[in-house]
Amino acid sequence: MASQKRVLLTNCPRPYPEHPPDRDGMDQYGLRITKHQQLFQVPIEYPFQPALHLIARNLGSAQVTVLDGPDRGLLTAELSRKPDLVGISFPTPLTPLALDAARLARRVAPDAGLVLGGHGVMTVPSPGMDSVEVDGMLKGVAPGSVAFESARELGRLAHRVCRGDGVSCVRELLGERPDAPIDATLPPTGLLRPFGLSLVSPRNMISLAPSLGCSGGCDFCTTGSFFKKRIVLVTPDQAHASIRNQLRRVRPGDYAYGVILDEDLMADRPWFEALGRRLGDDPLVHSTGFTFTTFGSVRTIGSYDPADLVRWRVNNIWIGVETTFEQTGVGYLERKKEGRDAEVFSRIHGAGITTCASLILGWDFHDAESVGRDVDRFLELEPTSAQVLPLIPVPGTRLWSRMVDEGRITPVERWEDVHYYSRLFRYSHFAVDDLWRLEDDVERRLYAEQGPFFLKMVQVYLRGLGWLRSAHPGLDSMAQVYRRLLRELRPTLPSVIRFAPSAAVASKAAAALAEVDGALGAPSLSQRAKGLALWAYNLLRSDVLGISRPYQPPTNRTVYRGGRIVESTWGGESWEVRP
Repeated sequence: MASQKRVLLTNCPRPYPEHPPDRDGMDQYGLRITKHQQLFQVPIEYPFQPALHLIARNLGSAQVTVLDGPDRGLLTAELSRKPDLVGISFPTPLTPLALDAARLARRVAPDAGLVLGGHGVMTVPSPGMDSVEVDGMLKGVAPGSVAFESARELGRLAHRVCRGDGVSCVRELLGERPDAPIDATLPPTGLLRPFGLSLVSPRNMISLAPSLGCSGGCDFCTTGSFFKKRIVLVTPDQAHASIRNQLRRVRPGDYAYGVILDEDLMADRPWFEALGRRLGDDPLVHSTGFTFTTFGSVRTIGSYDPADLVRWRVNNIWIGVETTFEQTGVGYLERKKEGRDAEVFSRIHGAGITTCASLILGWDFHDAESVGRDVDRFLELEPTSAQVLPLIPVPGTRLWSRMVDEGRITPVERWEDVHYYSRLFRYSHFAVDDLWRLEDDVERRLYAEQGPFFLKMVQVYLRGLGWLRSAHPGLDSMAQVYRRLLRELRPTLPSVIRFAPSAAVASKAAAALAEVDGALGAPSLSQRAKGLALWAYNLLRSDVLGISRPYQPPTNRTVYRGGRIVESTWGGESWEVRP
């Protein structure tokens, strides 16, 4: 019998480059969505690289070791075990670290196959490409620069560059069926850490990737460019089964929170309705208080009754807010704007569903007047959290290619300069620094006028609780969820009142505190003690101490055999529940 093949999957070895805290290119959705909220900024930790674990979970013939955030010593030790295949996943700004890891793999495990993946490969030539193809792949990169040469060398070191579905790619390399069924379960991801604490226990985080890519076709989108289309991985029944299996690890009395990673989950209506009905009718979902966050668009969200979304356990939606202006002849946005943002946000907030809204500044049709109108309209939506960024073309996208052709991209010299806060693009009506100052001003206005993330969550859950009592008493299990969330958040409100950025926000927080106590009754001694502890903690610490440090993810080592976890260093436990 042939011996079981051994696979090593890793992201880049630490330490990662550090940037100023409010410009940290490695910050994944954390400080970016609560930026400038001072004591109330909420970092989000990502202890695992979801894509690597998705691949490992779906390889039936191999023993797979996954390294998350390894240092060079750990990576060297694992390479010394002589795996048959090594996979390295990386984002574009970490290309130099990926090259270092690839060189190390070639030296320590020279007989291993080497495959590269992640969004960073959008600028890595595949083995066997001719010079014309290489130049096309590295469009916008300065010839002869460190960036250009490092990408070429990285491509030469690899046996395969995987652009797209990593599971099918690695299955094919191992001789497995690329189209075999997929288990879309992911490790816990997106752990909120306000004040260094967990809002939800990592053990109770439920994660799932029912699809890859996106059907939107936006020319600035990395995801759409990488996968070219939306690739559905599982059926509604399979998605429900994954959620149920993960819910089995939730201890009695605890509650579960989920992340369903899909760029527009509600766009495939039959699929989403089938999953929603299963979740809404599932006693285990109700007993664990499971709700989830996902991504959506105004167009798709607006086609649903908010009562159905609540019944189907939707708790938070990340929504891209488009401009109100026509884009005739510009071509950046390929879908017609419907102008329903205010209506949709109001309806879902009123049902207790929180939002993270994103806004892009600096389109070619944005001048001082039009961008100001888009900003004012965005603020009127009162999103629970927000991501505001200038338009940043990303290598490998159609927008990047067009902007290079128009001479509006400063040629890339170093990959470290290509990230969320990159300044390589020239705008039509704004100097780069002026547009970043505008972005900064929008973030500060959101905080000063509307208050921190915690307060806005409380306000939305209070609205949802009132809506359920008056119009939907049959959704009692969700009313219990809102009450529980309000109890968890109540201890933050005294600190919001004391450290509010304005008198108006302090007044809103005081009103919210009174309403919470009116809805839930007098706070327990435990809630009062937590509130006092947070108040004292915030009083004593310096501004955003311990929160705005550049993010360095923790190191974890996980071993899968036949798609099942057999070893894990994550807190001494695995997130997998075995039958």
